[in-house]
Amino acid sequence: MKKKLNFLCILAVLFGFNISNAQEFKIKNNLDLLTKELTEKISPDSIAKHILNLQNFGSRYAYADNRKAVAQWIKNEFERLNYNCILDSFEAENYNDKKFMQYNVIAFMPGIGRTEEVYLIGAHHDCITYNDPKNKAPGADDNASGVAAAIEIARVFSEANFQSQATICFTTFAAEEIGLYGANDFAKNVKLDVKMMINNDMIAHDVEPPYTVNLCEYEGAGNLKDYAVEIAKKYTSLKMTFINTYLQYSDSYEFAKNNIPSIFFIEDEFSPYYHSINDSLSRCNMDYCAEVIRLSCAMLIHAAGKFNQTETPSFSTIIYENTLNITAFIPSDSKVELSLIDKKNKVIRSPETYTSNNKYIRVDFSLNNLNKKAKILRIKILSSGKTIDHKLKNY
Repeated sequence: MKKKLNFLCILAVLFGFNISNAQEFKIKNNLDLLTKELTEKISPDSIAKHILNLQNFGSRYAYADNRKAVAQWIKNEFERLNYNCILDSFEAENYNDKKFMQYNVIAFMPGIGRTEEVYLIGAHHDCITYNDPKNKAPGADDNASGVAAAIEIARVFSEANFQSQATICFTTFAAEEIGLYGANDFAKNVKLDVKMMINNDMIAHDVEPPYTVNLCEYEGAGNLKDYAVEIAKKYTSLKMTFINTYLQYSDSYEFAKNNIPSIFFIEDEFSPYYHSINDSLSRCNMDYCAEVIRLSCAMLIHAAGKFNQTETPSFSTIIYENTLNITAFIPSDSKVELSLIDKKNKVIRSPETYTSNNKYIRVDFSLNNLNKKAKILRIKILSSGKTIDHKLKNY
């Protein structure tokens, strides 16, 4: 019997720093700055490497003998990027009613504010061809490109040490091509409070600019379409079409059926190499693929990174150009103290006081001179006495 998964509470950690070089500056919309910084790090070359590694399996057909090895490779990639990751197994039947074990891949970046709230980006990792799919199914566009989107965003977040308020889940699904089995199993059995599901399926075929992506919108998706359009205009060069022809033919359909707000991105110019041995990296456009991935990345940052409007401080963090940027949401015109604490709860750096005028306070810490005894950054709102501790580790 399949065991139902509950939410995985994974504590995130930050890098150590020396507070002596701290410098305050105010910013009206910090998420906008973070989004621009992070989406710029999406790399066509890096995406190509992810796709090539998946293509090099020869086949990722759901009934091929290497199906677990494919899932394990994806899991290893997330773990290499310092994510907690699992293989979630389930059974799928073929046309002879024979059951085959399949493996979804699930990786988490836990939130530091709204931890139970989950924003999910997913894609199917299996592929198919019409002739000899067990041996010849490169599946570069369909759908190594979608898997590459999840891995590439995970890479950018990890390398920048970005921490969001809500939890982000990176998932790749098995057995999509034979009946959406992986997404069906996940949506029914993995008990998470998913607020948004982004599905990327075939996002690497567009010949030349101006690039266009097709957005498939499901019933019950709320304002996701308008949200995606707004994000695309602000952070990408993408044009959009809104054709729902493929709604029922990709993993997001199973989430929508389970009342999870879902959105599905697919190339507007449909690949002529679909489900053929010619669906290879050489026929994919990495600049186009990167633009679509930037859209998903920006949507995740804005949805999962937004701050709670509360009296308790909440945070977003990023490592950028050898500097740790911490932004705290605090009440307007409040003063906060920042101090460094060792593992015995002893103050090793006297508190320094900062004032917020715009409900945000952003402080930059140089990573050049490290204080290795620092284990916690403690932030205290002086007016209310409320505090929050942020765990650190050596850089």
